[in-house]
Amino acid sequence: MSSADPHPIPGTSLQHVSQPGSAPPHLPQSAGRQHPVPEGRKSYLATLLFALFLGIFGVDRFYLGKTRSALFKLFTLGGLGYWIVIDVLITLFGGQRDTWGLRLQGYDRYSKLVWKVIGIFFASMFALGAIFSLIYASFDSNGLTTIGWVAIAVLCAAGAVLGLVYFLRRRSQSRRASETRAAHHDSTDARSPVEKFASLRNQYVLLAAIGDETAAGIVRQLDSLLKNVEELYGRLQRKSRRREISRVKKAYAEKLSKLAIILDQDHLLDMLSNPHLWDDVEQHVSAGRRAIMVIDSQLIDNIRQVNAERKLVLHKELDQALESAR
Repeated sequence: MSSADPHPIPGTSLQHVSQPGSAPPHLPQSAGRQHPVPEGRKSYLATLLFALFLGIFGVDRFYLGKTRSALFKLFTLGGLGYWIVIDVLITLFGGQRDTWGLRLQGYDRYSKLVWKVIGIFFASMFALGAIFSLIYASFDSNGLTTIGWVAIAVLCAAGAVLGLVYFLRRRSQSRRASETRAAHHDSTDARSPVEKFASLRNQYVLLAAIGDETAAGIVRQLDSLLKNVEELYGRLQRKSRRREISRVKKAYAEKLSKLAIILDQDHLLDMLSNPHLWDDVEQHVSAGRRAIMVIDSQLIDNIRQVNAERKLVLHKELDQALESAR
């Protein structure tokens, strides 16, 4: 009993079944999702250009391998122009095939770009035509016509609007850039003395580690000072009091910088390390510690003012304490 298919397909046999790789030599073997009609090796762009500029000679059809229709197109001069238009439209809409019935290579990739170029071309031609028509209608033997004056008024108004928009955008961008630079500058100004205090604190910690009680007391004061500086800046930021942030940071940056000079290794730190090289050490140390205390107290007062949503006030006592400690 034969195991052959009881319903064979008429006109087919095993030797006519297509095998892998039996496609025409010009057919690309591509992986992934494929169009029902695969692409050949004839270029979509080349075919379109041939049809558009040399279609009267049938060059596009010669290129696709359609010799008979190409000769007919050549002898009829592109079907008196009609065949040229038809072939261009068929190619644009993706219906053109080569002599093996395969799609043109690159249609999926370049078709949208081609349509964009066509749209830009016709839009430009329309715009130029409108401009020349307007210019023609704007003048007569007596000079400017009513249409001409209207056109000038519209152009002036459009120019004024565009200029105003440009000016407002530039001013807005400049303002944002200035605010960004100011915020960065303020942050840098405020951060520099704070970082300096952190470095000084480490040096006073070394003195405290060898038993210097005065240095230990200064370390505790610096810890409180640094904590309150961060607390004040953070609360101002959270309260969105931006106008005061810049002013307060600038004022404290100046005062903290002066205090850092007082506490540096060329002044108070050296007095604690080498007291025999200085006069009135206790008086200078007391004045320096009092300056720290006054600034710390001012920070606490300002934090309370922020919490109560009152205007921040910096007392003149700060400057007096800093001057007496120098």
